[in-house]
Amino acid sequence: MTVSSNVFVLFDKYHKKSIKSSTRAARSAGVQHCKEHVITLTTPIPSRDVVLNVAHNKEQLIEMITEELLDRTQGLRLPNRLVVTGKAVTPVEVWTSVNIGDTVTKHQAIVPQLLAAHALTGCDTVGCYFRIGKIKAVKVLKAGYRLDSIGQPEAQHETIIREAAQFIAACYGEKVGPNGSMSDIRYRHWISSMGIKCAASVHQLKTLPPTSEAFVENVKRAHFQACIWRSALTGEAPDMDPLENAWVSDDNFGVLMSVTLPPQTEIAPAAVMKLIQCGCSSETPCSTERCGCVAGQMSCSAFCRCRAEIRTCRNRWTMLKQRIEDANDSDKDESNDEDDSDD
Repeated sequence: MTVSSNVFVLFDKYHKKSIKSSTRAARSAGVQHCKEHVITLTTPIPSRDVVLNVAHNKEQLIEMITEELLDRTQGLRLPNRLVVTGKAVTPVEVWTSVNIGDTVTKHQAIVPQLLAAHALTGCDTVGCYFRIGKIKAVKVLKAGYRLDSIGQPEAQHETIIREAAQFIAACYGEKVGPNGSMSDIRYRHWISSMGIKCAASVHQLKTLPPTSEAFVENVKRAHFQACIWRSALTGEAPDMDPLENAWVSDDNFGVLMSVTLPPQTEIAPAAVMKLIQCGCSSETPCSTERCGCVAGQMSCSAFCRCRAEIRTCRNRWTMLKQRIEDANDSDKDESNDEDDSDD
């Protein structure tokens, strides 16, 4: 075995308003109360979550590691003993040899589909499906389902959605008919679950496939992400706009937020919405996961105690919905202005 003396350490850099910005914001939501630390080689390092979820702390750590590595001319050497949270432990070395060439040859039939399958079944920028993991995705690929269009910028939208629907339906053990939709699969999967599961598990909505409207938005994001990945070796990102692929710009927080449903799409029939309401009554109502609407990732409504008033309701989904509606109204006004100028 030849051991290289070179050590390569890579750090990801995410620009402001990248498609991963909302994920990073969500990770730091639970540590917003944590303070910024001064991190040096001689000071105790805070807990992992405080370092990795507070941007300022993480930047300091990366800078410190980078400078230390650059100062060492003999490469990175592990000490005989490591100190972790005040306790000395002996490092354990585990060597694993994997022949990548043999692995590619063994699975060459599905290799071209892996990027699309990975994006479609969930990653940092795309929502996942409950209990549909990567092992399930590989099994479906091996069963003959293909994802040739996802990740190809020139692919037709209808083809992308059709392939994605067939693939995700197969992950749930269902099939999509020629004129079927993901909502049909959702209903069929619910009916079949009624006969084999107890009532307590049947009514967990997270176990069901998404509705067609939510599914299409998620597929748009998966397609966009797969296009970025496929362009990695060319050095040129595809000419695609995330705002046209199921993201919306949140200027208040400087992030891109995922669009869970198309504009003007009701999250549930009015009769159902009357049964769903929150009773938040704090000075900043609906600002945490204690709010039933926030926990359900939906905006508040007129039936809630906050009345979905933008001036008082702090539900981020309510604010996002309002921003989308305002943007649509602005587009309509600009369109009307153009029509008037033509006259």
